[in-house]
Amino acid sequence: MNREERELVAAEAIYLVEQWLAAADKEGARSPAEKRLAKILKDPAGLDWTLKFVDRVIRPTDKKVAASELAKLSKKLPKSLSALDRMTISFGGLLAKPFSFIVIPTAKARLRQLVGHLIADARPGKLTKHISKSKSDGISLN
Repeated sequence: MNREERELVAAEAIYLVEQWLAAADKEGARSPAEKRLAKILKDPAGLDWTLKFVDRVIRPTDKKVAASELAKLSKKLPKSLSALDRMTISFGGLLAKPFSFIVIPTAKARLRQLVGHLIADARPGKLTKHISKSKSDGISLN
């Protein structure tokens, strides 16, 4: 490839990236939920806490086990959480053990609300539907 061809390829690549950036700008700003999630995941303490929350509160099927873990995790919250989220999680941690039947489903619903657009639901039937839709939309899945 000679110099002129390389310059043409580079110019086409730059043009393509500019088009992508313009399209991203047109789609608008992130939702408040996406901004909150990005903030906590950029914080090393926030990322660690979030992983523990998912593994210890969201994943267990036993509500009492999840409630016990929520009570523990609610005592040391990352500063990257908003004041409202810290207050809500602290309150949930206080009520988790005696009211696990309400608190744990609420915590799971809230997490789905925050990250549902990023994570596929693995429940029977839901995952198959999600994979089919994603593939038909041209999305490759991790």
